[in-house]
Amino acid sequence: MPEISLFYGIRITMNWNEHNPPHFHVEYAEHNAWELSKDSKPLNAIEPL
Repeated sequence: MPEISLFYGIRITMNWNEHNPPHFHVEYAEHNAWELSKDSKPLNAIEPL
């Protein structure tokens, strides 16, 4: 997956060949934003840059 951005330990990648539609993955340490949203949990807010 191409890395789009990496800041404050947050890694954003784009995945176009896993499944449609193409989508982004966001990871922070061992946390994964997609896992939170799949479980209907609120996403963790981060301070603006």
